[in-house]
Amino acid sequence: MNALATGTIAERKAEVAKTTGREAERVDSVRLDVGRLLKEGLLVDIDLHGFTCLRTGVTWKELGISAEDARRKRVQRGTKTLVPLKYSNKLKSLETRFRASTAKYTFDLAILRPWIWIPTTAWDAWRKEWDGLQAELAAFQSDLIANLGEITEQNIEYFKSVARKAWTSYHTEDDDSAVITPEGKVFKGYEAFEDDIVTSALAKVPSSGDILSIRAEYKTGFLLLPPEVLSYYGEAAAKTEIEYAESRKARAEADKAETEARQARWAQTDREATQAAKLDAIRRAEYDRAREQLAETVSPLSEILYQFRDRIYRDIVDISASLKKNGTLVGQVGSKARGLRDLYHLLADCTNDTELEAALTELNSALDKPGTGRGKYDAEAVETALAGVVEITKGAAAELRRQTPHSTVANFLEL
Repeated sequence: MNALATGTIAERKAEVAKTTGREAERVDSVRLDVGRLLKEGLLVDIDLHGFTCLRTGVTWKELGISAEDARRKRVQRGTKTLVPLKYSNKLKSLETRFRASTAKYTFDLAILRPWIWIPTTAWDAWRKEWDGLQAELAAFQSDLIANLGEITEQNIEYFKSVARKAWTSYHTEDDDSAVITPEGKVFKGYEAFEDDIVTSALAKVPSSGDILSIRAEYKTGFLLLPPEVLSYYGEAAAKTEIEYAESRKARAEADKAETEARQARWAQTDREATQAAKLDAIRRAEYDRAREQLAETVSPLSEILYQFRDRIYRDIVDISASLKKNGTLVGQVGSKARGLRDLYHLLADCTNDTELEAALTELNSALDKPGTGRGKYDAEAVETALAGVVEITKGAAAELRRQTPHSTVANFLEL
């Protein structure tokens, strides 16, 4: 039998709390709005390969630090780049941008991690940005491969200078001295030492094939749940109503039969009527309590609504501050104000937040309303519209800052 259908929500929380060793009040219920999530968005998992091939660890030998050197107790070797910094920095930038490419198109739904949920309304915009990054990566690979010969010559000179500084750090008297590296290798004379440093470093420089193997991919996924769970979420509310109605009907029929039997013997007493009313009130109270527990479960769609309202609130605060400071909305601030409604349709349309949508539409209307004199718009109408958006979104912003991480995500989920 479906675990969700056995026992009350409070009992399930108690079981989970016992299993995890946590307080019951710190265990959240999670309502997966499966149908809506599947319909309104796509799951994406970013997968990057080869982006660290231009960096590797520095050796103690290159640092000129022997095994007995006191610095070994405090110094960490760190990393070195195998190509000039402009190439390694560019690849690092691409890596960061690939990983962050979904940030403005998604919401932090912890229950789905490591998958990222992107609304279908934002899919084309995200793919356009992703494809642009792919083009940049391809251009970078072509440029790096074309310059490998020149980079090799630069590396030879660079690692020769590294070898010279390391040789000096071993306190050698002259170039004919012998040194023992931290790995236990003995080098007689500087030339042998330099050749080993340069050869070891060049051996780690990526080849054309290694560079071409640098790639950024993403996987798309969809939610699979056991049929009984899908059935539960699709039918739970109706099933609860039906079962309650059938139970009431059966009890009513049994009560009626029993009452008729009694009435054949004696009239129903006031005490029995009062007791029946009390029992009915208790049943109703318990049913209402169960409905309240279901309503309190955490929903990813609710998290999206709260996070998006918070995002809009922060933008509106910045816009209001600029308006107060400058007396008008200029440049990017004005464009941001006009773009908030489009941002709603791009990212949060699935929340059906008609209240916020109407307020953002009102803001756009105020910005389109001509002002007096030379004013581009009616400043008073804009201020009123901004205040309206603040009034709608400030509650969500305050709530997100109040919540601790454990109260907004599922600490334990069992289907």
